[in-house]
Amino acid sequence: MTWPSLNSAEPRASDIAIWCSMKRGADVCVELPGLTLIHQNQPGLLIHNHVHESHEVLIPLEGDFTVTISDKSWRVNPSEMFWLPNGTHHSFSSDDNRCGERLVLLFDEKVWNKWKGVKRAATLFPCHQLIKELSFYIITKGSKVSGTALVDALISIVSEVVGQHSEVLGRAEDVELDPATRKALDALAARFTDDLTIEELAGVAGTSPRHLSRLFSRQVGMSPKQLLIKYRIQEACRLLRDSRLSVTDVAFESGFGSLSRFIEAFRSQVGMLPSDYRGQASTRTKAE
Repeated sequence: MTWPSLNSAEPRASDIAIWCSMKRGADVCVELPGLTLIHQNQPGLLIHNHVHESHEVLIPLEGDFTVTISDKSWRVNPSEMFWLPNGTHHSFSSDDNRCGERLVLLFDEKVWNKWKGVKRAATLFPCHQLIKELSFYIITKGSKVSGTALVDALISIVSEVVGQHSEVLGRAEDVELDPATRKALDALAARFTDDLTIEELAGVAGTSPRHLSRLFSRQVGMSPKQLLIKYRIQEACRLLRDSRLSVTDVAFESGFGSLSRFIEAFRSQVGMLPSDYRGQASTRTKAE
């Protein structure tokens, strides 16, 4: 699928200024046919257990937050989005009392069906940057948005990611992890900057590479290599936000062997170049 063009709906400098001026402690809500968009900026906010009739997408913009369903929790960072089908009881909270900016997208069942949206369990996905840009544009324009086309464009991109993205970051099914999977996950989390091979990882887990690959496919929803890239991108996002290291240094510090591989992986996962991500993070910080 080719992402829809924004054309005249491309964000302008004045729109970006509005995004950055949204005050802490205030929610901005825009309701359109089939879609409700909410911008929240309430650090430390805890939303207790609740449920929606609409399908929901949660996207952190500054800092991580935690989504809890029953007795399972997932941490979501600004390069990701969390999909919740309608009827899912859940709660979420900011992980940092200083950060709490997020987007909430609510899609009516009827409009989701119009786009043949997939019905899948609560799942963590990479968030394409165009989803954020379209959401912010619609929020800043509010009731002035005439465009069903804009709403359709946003829904089509989200449905594409939810329905067809090949690199699901984490599943919400209640799977009891095999001990070998747990050992491998712990090793990846601790040594993601190392060039771990599947053979080395299997040795740590006490199983064969083939069996470990099968365990990851069934229990994690992605391969060890894909998870390794996820951890590296998360670290790169942190360094881009919180350090003054050059993009090249960030690439090597987060475990990538070359700048070109880092840029390719970052753009695939986050939807923008590392320099653009740093620029947006810096703009939001100055605005506060």
